[in-house]
Amino acid sequence: MIEVRNISKQFKVHQALHDVSFTVKQGTVTGLIGPNGSGKTTLIRIMNGVLGASGGQVTINGLDAAREAEKVLAMCGTLTEQSGLYENMSGRDNLTFFADVFGLKHAKKRIDELVTLFELQDYQHRKVGTYSTGMKKRLGLARVLLHRPSILFLDEPTNGLDPDGIQMVLRIIRQLNKEEKMTILVSSHVLSQLSAVCDHYIFMEKGTSWRKAQSRRLLAGTCPRRRSK
Repeated sequence: MIEVRNISKQFKVHQALHDVSFTVKQGTVTGLIGPNGSGKTTLIRIMNGVLGASGGQVTINGLDAAREAEKVLAMCGTLTEQSGLYENMSGRDNLTFFADVFGLKHAKKRIDELVTLFELQDYQHRKVGTYSTGMKKRLGLARVLLHRPSILFLDEPTNGLDPDGIQMVLRIIRQLNKEEKMTILVSSHVLSQLSAVCDHYIFMEKGTSWRKAQSRRLLAGTCPRRRSK
């Protein structure tokens, strides 16, 4: 479903990514693990077609992410740490607005489903500016799921959440993967949080993937898996 080949990214004097390569199989949950500043967010932006690479190629379900960005974006849902919500609008009005952007038919039914899934019934008519961090995260997830994407990119989805919020996000990741067969790539700097939901892991450090010879011992020794490859 996702193939990353020799991706590099240069920002003026800063080399953000160095020759990163990996594949993600359809219908799996893959953890992108690494400390802050390791290049995870930059890599996700390249994979979903928002940012161009300096070298290499990404294909998403056979589509070139750089040349066919519009088609790639249509099949992907991406949640970043900046949720992209309008804080002066209610939660439901946000979902209605983005449903219109996607040109969704039967938007009311889909919004009702997502409001229920994320337990936002009692808050949907309140302005987003009054939401807690966890509620904004849940509404952001609902937003990126409006158009039923086949691939979901989640960038640090548990940041700023309390334990109950973290468990809710992880439960929803499992549910989306199991019930909708969604391919999910979720980035985090906390490996332990993802150990219950991920099938595979890609480790990042200083802009490189940890599928290098010097890190094979670490991968073998520290990579718990929910089920085998």
